[in-house]
Amino acid sequence: MADTLDNTATVQRSALDRIATVFYAQRDQHPRLGLSFGYIGNLERWGDDRGWKIFTSCSRPSNFATSVSWGDYPTSHLDQMADAAKQHLAAWCDRIEAEIDSGQIMPARPKSGHS
Repeated sequence: MADTLDNTATVQRSALDRIATVFYAQRDQHPRLGLSFGYIGNLERWGDDRGWKIFTSCSRPSNFATSVSWGDYPTSHLDQMADAAKQHLAAWCDRIEAEIDSGQIMPARPKSGHS
């Protein structure tokens, strides 16, 4: 059982590393999107209900409460997210940039400095 858990953790860490590589490249190429990577949900003793996403700081003008994000993969499918990110995240970021240019999406607000 311990070997299975160790192997699962290794696979997840490898997937997270692959996602991070793609994520950082896109974050650097698309600063207007305000990209971040993380999850919504919890890791509890009864299980893992986290959904992993690439988030933006963008919003839709019609509803500022609507987030613009990519993904929502459960932890058990992080390897699939890594493959999908490599194949599709750049095109998705380009599409969001085009939607910003056309006014369909509001860009991330620049971070303000504190004095």
